[in-house]
Amino acid sequence: MAKKLLDDRSLKALPNAPKGQREITYDTLVPQLGVSVNDKGHKTFILYTRFPGGKGATRAPLGKVGVLDLKDARQKARDWLIALAE
Repeated sequence: MAKKLLDDRSLKALPNAPKGQREITYDTLVPQLGVSVNDKGHKTFILYTRFPGGKGATRAPLGKVGVLDLKDARQKARDWLIALAE
C-alpha cells in the first residue's frame, strides 16, 4: 500500500500488479481515495472506508481511470465521505 499525491502523470505511470494480484496506491490529498491496478493493467478508482452496518472497512469502486478523471474521482470520494458521515 503506497501513498502519494496522485496526478495524471503518476496515474499513467502506475505499473501492473504481479500476476494474480492487485496493487493499490492511495492519494495523499484525499487519503481514502485509491487507485487499484490489477495484473492486466486495468485501473479503477476506489474508496476505502467503513460503510454503515459493515463490520470493517472495505473497498468500493468509484469508476475506471480514463472514464472518470482524477478531479471527478476526488470529488466523488469527498461526496461519499460526507454522505457517510451524515
